[in-house]
Parts: sequence; C-alpha cells; structure tokens
Amino acid sequence: PMILLRRTRFNLFWTTHHLLLVMLILLCIHGTGNLLEPFQSIYWLIAPFVLYFVPRFLRETKYSTMKVIQAKIKPGECLQIQLERPKGLLWEKRVNAGMYAFINVPEVSRLEWHPFTLTSSPANDFVEFHFRSVGDWTEKVHALFEGQHQQENEDGFNEEDEVNYPLVKVEGPIGASSQGYKDYPVIVLIGAGIGITPMISVLRNLVENPGKIRRAFFYWTVRDQNALKWFPSILDDIYDADTSHIFQIRHFLTSAKYDDRDIGQILLKYAVRAQHKHNDMDLVLGRQAHHMIETGRPDWDEELTSVKEEAKELGFKKCGIFLCGPLKIPHF
Repeated sequence: PMILLRRTRFNLFWTTHHLLLVMLILLCIHGTGNLLEPFQSIYWLIAPFVLYFVPRFLRETKYSTMKVIQAKIKPGECLQIQLERPKGLLWEKRVNAGMYAFINVPEVSRLEWHPFTLTSSPANDFVEFHFRSVGDWTEKVHALFEGQHQQENEDGFNEEDEVNYPLVKVEGPIGASSQGYKDYPVIVLIGAGIGITPMISVLRNLVENPGKIRRAFFYWTVRDQNALKWFPSILDDIYDADTSHIFQIRHFLTSAKYDDRDIGQILLKYAVRAQHKHNDMDLVLGRQAHHMIETGRPDWDEELTSVKEEAKELGFKKCGIFLCGPLKIPHF
C-alpha cells in the first residue's frame, strides 16, 4: 500500500514524511526544563541533523547543477538526457556502473527529486539517463523537453547551434545492488521494460573492462514493441565489440503470447529463428537486427537451468542474478 501511495500520490507522500522534521525539532526542545535530569536530547540529534541537512544544502548550490548536452524523445514515451560530466572525486573516481542518482528539474518543481539509474558507464565522458513518462512529474518533464524540440524545429536550429535546454540538478551518484556484478564470473542481467537502464550501464562497462567476467546473460522483456527502439545502437555496439563472445543477449516481446500447445506457433517460432540465423532478418521488427526478438515470456526454469549448465562447463559453481523491474517478475 505504501509503495502504491508513493507512486500515485508522491506529493502527499513527500509532505507527510517531512513532518518528521517537526517531531525532531520538538524533541530538541523537550526536556529543556531539566525537570527529571539535565537536558541532553540536542546532543543526540546533532549528528543525524548534519547527515540530513548537508546533502539538502548541497542540492541548492551550483555543485548539483549539470549542463544538458543532448535530449531526445524516443518511441514509447522514453526521454534520454545526456549531461556534461562534472569534474570532481564523485563523478571521476567513485562512479560505477549500475549506480543511480536523484534528478530535479526546477522548472517543473523545485521540491521534487526522483531517483533514476545511470545508463552511461564510468568510461563515458557524459552522464546519461533514460526514463519513461509514467507519472505527473515525468509527464511534465517530457512535455518540457518536447516543447523545447518543437521550438527548435520552428526556429530552424542547426546541429551546431547551442540549444538552451532547461536546468537540471543531480544528486549522486548513489550505490545500488547491481554493482555487485563484479563479484561473479558468470552473471545474469534481467531488465523488464525501463528496468533495462542499470543493465545497459553494466553492459557498457563490461565492453570497456570485462574484468573477471567470463559470461554475461542478458534478458530484456518488453510489452510495447516501441521499447525495442530505445537502445538499438548501444546494443549493436556491444554486439560488434564482443570479440571474446562474453555476452548472450535475449529479447522477449511479452505482449505477443506464445502457446507451446499450438503447433502453428511452434512452427512459426522455429521459422523465425531459422530466418534470423540465415540473414539476421527479424520478422517481429521487420528489419535486420543482430538480436532476435522472441515472443512470449521467458521460461525462467529452462533459461536458468541452461545458465547453470553453461557455468558448470566453464568451471564455476556460482553465478550472480541481477534483476530490475516489477516486483512480480521473480514469481513468474
């Protein structure tokens, strides 16, 4: 219920949770009369107050502001934002693939900060985010940048002209569980819909520095076919750079149901695979693509059993599984 409230009524969620500050201030005042014992509550609260207010203060300084280099509206209501990577310890030395950061667009709301995963890797000289329009704040941000693009077209901007993008503020980077992929020689990366974003960051980093990774299995499930247009060039670059054959990339279009009891669908499945193997033609996309689009949901028992067997062939007993998407995915 609280997760649903946070997603559908974020402003109410944000306001009620910040009533905690009122309680803390009252707690500081409590006991000042020294009725029972000497007043000391303020000494216990100094450290928590510092830890809370210092990041909030830094949010309002120039250190949180990043220049927008490029912004694109992609099919399926996905906004791509590339920001100029700031100099400093955090973004030059401490950033890792799979991290996330809080984003604020003052023209939309000065108070709202929302977490989004990086799709750029530590090797990139920019900071990149992708996010879909799924709530009132993201809808307003999409509309703001879409209006900017429409204004560019009306004014006849050239590619070399500098675009006056809206101001964007960023707090981060912040660690996430997907950073643990470096601890395993065999990894499984699962992204559902826009949940692909941390996995894109990890894949980009593995192309530059595979480390001890011997095999990476990547699964991306989408309901909307337009989502497959979000990262085609990035995935093609990964395919071309994978000279050591580390990656196994699988795409699934879950809105197209697959029934293994239907002989027609079974024959179509094998025909699609044969066509793609012959000339890279994907019948779902209607064009050539390095990665074939499969229909229906993955059979996770079958897929993970295959991963386990391949890990054993490589001489490893453990593999890491990293998932980003709806809570119900692990129960499929």
